[in-house]
Amino acid sequence: MFPIAIGKYVVFDMNIGIIVSLIIFLITFTLIVTEKVHRTTAALLGAMIMVSAGVALGFLNGFTPIQFIAESIDFGTIGLLLGMMIFVSIFSKTGIFEWVAKQSIIRSRGKVWRLVIILSLISAILSAFLANATIILLIAPLTIVVARHANINPVPLVISEAISSNIGGTATLVGDPPNIMIGSAVGFSFNDFLFNLAPITMLVLFVTLLFLLFYYRKEFSKTIKIENDLKIKSINGPLLAKSLAVFLFIVVLFVIHDSLHIDTAFVALFGAIILLFLSKLNPEEVMKEVEWSTLLFFAGLFVIVAGINYSGVISAVASEIIMFTGTGDAFNPYLTSTLVLWGSAAGSAIIDSVPVTATMIPILKSVGISALLSEPVLNNLFWALALATCLGGNATVIGTSANIVAAGILEHSGYRVSFIDWLKVGLPVAIIDMVICTVYIIVKLKWIGV
Repeated sequence: MFPIAIGKYVVFDMNIGIIVSLIIFLITFTLIVTEKVHRTTAALLGAMIMVSAGVALGFLNGFTPIQFIAESIDFGTIGLLLGMMIFVSIFSKTGIFEWVAKQSIIRSRGKVWRLVIILSLISAILSAFLANATIILLIAPLTIVVARHANINPVPLVISEAISSNIGGTATLVGDPPNIMIGSAVGFSFNDFLFNLAPITMLVLFVTLLFLLFYYRKEFSKTIKIENDLKIKSINGPLLAKSLAVFLFIVVLFVIHDSLHIDTAFVALFGAIILLFLSKLNPEEVMKEVEWSTLLFFAGLFVIVAGINYSGVISAVASEIIMFTGTGDAFNPYLTSTLVLWGSAAGSAIIDSVPVTATMIPILKSVGISALLSEPVLNNLFWALALATCLGGNATVIGTSANIVAAGILEHSGYRVSFIDWLKVGLPVAIIDMVICTVYIIVKLKWIGV
C-alpha cells in the first residue's frame, strides 16, 4: 500500500490511481479502436479526464493541470512534425510531386509491385538516418499522387512505406528515438548498432516486404496503364530551387544538430519559416495543408501515456514481467530476453515506444545488478529492447509516429484507414518480425556462450 495525500486533507491509496488511470487508458483505447468517435476527439477527451483524475487522486507529481499537460507533451515531436508539414505544404506547390509521379509510373514498366519495393526501400534507407515521421511526411504525399495517376489504391502503398520506415529506423543509433535513449543510457556507439542490429534489420525488411507483397497481392499484382500524356502541373522553377536549398539546409542540420546543441524540432521549424518567407505564399493557404488533427492526436496521446506512467501502471507491468523471469541464481537469460522482446513490443504497439523504453532501461540495469549479469548478457537484453520498441509499433496505427502520420495524410487526402484495417496487416507483420528477432536474440546468447 502506498498512501498519498491531496494537500493535507485527503489521503488515497496509490493503487486507486493505478486502477483509475488504467481504466481511462483502456476506455480511450477502446474508443480509438472501435472508432465510435474520431481518434483525435477520443485522445483529447481521454487526456482531459486523465488530468482530472490526476488532480483528484494526486498522481500529477506536484504539477498543476496545465503544468502537467505542458510537461507531458513531447514538443520536440510536435515541433518536428509541424515544421516538416509546413515544408511539405510549400514543397508540394512546386509541381515536383506530379512530375516524379509520372516518372515513377513510366519507370515501373506498368508493375505496381515494382513501385512498392522501390518506395518501401527508399523509406527504409532514409529512415535509418532521418526521423521516420519526417520520411513519411515527404514520401506519402508523393505516393498518393502516384496512385491517383496510376488509378490504384494508395492505402496499401503508404502502409507498406510506414512499416518499412519503422524497420529501417531500427538499424542505426539515430534511426529511432528508443535507439537514441538506449545508446545514451548504455553507451552503445553508432557502430555498435550497425554491427548488432543492421544485419537482422535487413533480414526483417526482406521478409516483411515478401509478406506485404503477398498480403496485398490483389492490389500489387495490377498493371498500370502507362500514358505518356499524363497531365502534370508545370514546374515552378524558382520555388523548387528555394525548396531544395532549404531542404538541404534542414538535412545538414539534422545530421550535425547534436554538435550544435540544437534539437531537430528547432531545425524543422526554422527551415519551414525560412521557406515560408522565401516563397512569399499566403501563410493561411499553407497552414490549410497542415495535419492539425494528427498533431492534436499526438498531444492527447502524450498526456494519456504520461498519466499512466506517473500513476505507476507502466513500471508495475514492466516490473512484473522482469520479476517473473527470476533473479540471482534463478535468472533465466533466455526467458528474460524473450519476455523483454515480446512484452516491450506489445507495450510499444499499445502505448508508445518512448515511455516503454524509458521505463525498461532502469529496470534492465537493476536486473543486471541483481542477477550479476555479464556485460554481453546484459547488452543482449538491451538489443532485445531496441528491436522490440522499434518494430513492435508496426502492429497498430497508433504504435509509432510514422504510422499516425501516414494515417493522417491518407485521411486528409480522402482515404480512410481504421484501426482494424491497420491491425489486419500490422499485427501479422509485428508477429513475424518478433519471431525472427526472438531467434536472433537466442542465437546471440548461444554465441556468447550462455
